[in-house]
Amino acid sequence: MWAKEGLMNNVDRFISHYFSDAMSIAAICSDEGFSRDDARLFTYIHVKSKNSPSGTEYFNGEGNEEISALKIMLGQKSFSSLVGNNAPMNHALNAFSEQVTGEIKNIDFAAQEGCGVELYLRSELIHRLKFHTNKTYRNEMLAVYRNTILPKIKAYNGKKIFEAFEKKRRESGASQLKQADLFN
Repeated sequence: MWAKEGLMNNVDRFISHYFSDAMSIAAICSDEGFSRDDARLFTYIHVKSKNSPSGTEYFNGEGNEEISALKIMLGQKSFSSLVGNNAPMNHALNAFSEQVTGEIKNIDFAAQEGCGVELYLRSELIHRLKFHTNKTYRNEMLAVYRNTILPKIKAYNGKKIFEAFEKKRRESGASQLKQADLFN
């Protein structure tokens, strides 16, 4: 029980520490015309680079652990591929890999059913994998993060975040009205 409470406290601290930055990044992306997937990737880049002594240079390393973890979560690789040929251990690790992949599918299904969000988690993991494995894409996204996102984070406070989301909501509403007019 204590371990669970400690874990929840760490999660709460993590969320409270990065929530305002994540909101700022989402608002910047909205104003700059980037997708929600891009905003989530920029948030990932932001958190990882803030927690690394080398900042964004962290991503210039091989990233084999990140790639393996992402492939396991996406069901492209099993835990047993990381250890030798220990048959009982491989069976248990394969079962665990399948459970992890199944839980991710369940989370996506719940998000789709409850919120209408399709493949939210899987989509994010796929973007992260692309980021780690495609050097050209990684360099492009890091350049955007360094040159566009990072310089604006502090300027996007509560009011500016609200204005960005309100602008997006109005644009979305106007777009829906135009589409409705096309059918009349």
